[in-house]
Amino acid sequence: MDQIPCPECGRVQPRMVGHQKNTAHLGLTAAVFGTGAAAVLVGANDVISRDASAFVLAALAAGAALIHLAIARSDPNRDQEANRDSAARAVESGAVEVIRAGDPDNGEPPPRSPAPATWRTSRSPHSRRWRRWRRWCRSRCAT
Repeated sequence: MDQIPCPECGRVQPRMVGHQKNTAHLGLTAAVFGTGAAAVLVGANDVISRDASAFVLAALAAGAALIHLAIARSDPNRDQEANRDSAARAVESGAVEVIRAGDPDNGEPPPRSPAPATWRTSRSPHSRRWRRWRRWCRSRCAT
């Protein structure tokens, strides 16, 4: 699925963005697992030292984490004016056909961010572990 912005509003549909990001995450994960497996095999067969193999795996994991974060944080809708221009060029070249004009005020809303629910730490006041810790501390301080 190509990521083509709307010629009217310049936004890329959330489903297109999700498909593109999913493909990027899967491709990166496959490349990292393949490279990691090769590093483990090379280290296990003493082609390079095991310490060097472990260092390669750690660097690979850190690099993959940074790239995954960059993929997740990318926003194709950050510059809607440039999106409108690229969509207009695609329509003029014939690569994109407008079947019916859309309404820029009546589009699909962007997806909600999962950040508040998924980024909770164990120190969050809402976590069960934190509440148990506070109760334990209060019971010890009260005596």
